[in-house]
Amino acid sequence: MLLTDIERAHIRRTWRLVEQAALLETATKIFYDDLFATHPEYRDQFPKDLSGQITKLAKTLDFAVKSLDWDSGDWQGGAVERNSDLFYILTAMGRRHQRLYRVTNDQYGPVGASLLTALDLGLGQAFTPEVKTAWTKLYGLIAQTMQLGAVMRTPEDRAKAIQGATS
Repeated sequence: MLLTDIERAHIRRTWRLVEQAALLETATKIFYDDLFATHPEYRDQFPKDLSGQITKLAKTLDFAVKSLDWDSGDWQGGAVERNSDLFYILTAMGRRHQRLYRVTNDQYGPVGASLLTALDLGLGQAFTPEVKTAWTKLYGLIAQTMQLGAVMRTPEDRAKAIQGATS
């Protein structure tokens, strides 16, 4: 399910359109409006004031899109800094979403659908079937990585398990 060069180009191009046309705030608002309209039961998982959530969503998508430009040769020379490691960030987010907000795997599908709706409405004719496929694949990778993070054991979890076994 890796992204092709053409799909990465579609994502980068349309993300620039979202940023350049000042659609980012509008698109994120559309996302939350659609999510809560289609799944009102999710509303209680979010604060009443969504401005912080809107910023977090925009920054996460921006980071994911910018990570598409990360050259695979960059990691061959040594460790990747945590703050620039998309995999690390997304697994941590998945763990946090599951532990703090009780997000379940079945909630990722509706979130992805609302993201595609927001991009469709925000981009209009630029949201071609090929662009939709590319964004669908990117979101799928994000969701799978977050779901992996939700079930991964942290070093702290392992230490507690060891401590509990020796007590």
